Amino acid sequence: MIRRLQEAGVDVAGSVNRFSGNEALYLRFVERFREDETYSQLCRAYQKGDHEQLLTAAHTLKGVAANLGMNALSDACAGLVRKLRAGETDVLEEVYGEVARQYKVIVDAISG
Repeated sequence: MIRRLQEAGVDVAGSVNRFSGNEALYLRFVERFREDETYSQLCRAYQKGDHEQLLTAAHTLKGVAANLGMNALSDACAGLVRKLRAGETDVLEEVYGEVARQYKVIVDAISG
């Protein structure tokens, strides 16, 4: 799985360092990432047009992704957070789409 994550652009080495060098622990958290409800919450909030809940979910997912070295996903979520905070709701479809694309890349890498 490490190779697939690296190929997906995940900063595995930096993340393992944040886990005190414990690769097995890092991989357990990566496995749990698929079960995390934050992305589902983000999708539901987007579909409902609930910008407050969308902001909360995007901010949470940004942090989780950053901690796991999933920088492209974290950056996409940060972009969504910025647009929401700025009230730029006319571009949400595009920014949300980038979050969805990056999330799929990560989940595909985890799933193998």
